[in-house]
Amino acid sequence: MCSPVIANIYMHYVRVWWYEEKVKPLLRGYSGLMVYADDFVACFQYKEDAEKFHELLKRRMKHFGLSLEEDKSRLIEFGRFAEENRRRR
Repeated sequence: MCSPVIANIYMHYVRVWWYEEKVKPLLRGYSGLMVYADDFVACFQYKEDAEKFHELLKRRMKHFGLSLEEDKSRLIEFGRFAEENRRRR
């Protein structure tokens, strides 16, 4: 087992570098990634970008022998129009 510091450096490469260099250029709208240790929140202007990121992230993690905790990973609509959009459905 490696130290938490080494694990976080590794996850920086697996997740943060990959997001900035490989994923972000593929997206249509604004996006952001906030990281705290081994947790993170990704934000997207467009739902399609969020769905694309989610699928790409699963593949990326699998490539390194890792997986997302499905009980803790989900897409959540938020923002000033989120409630209005939920009511329309």
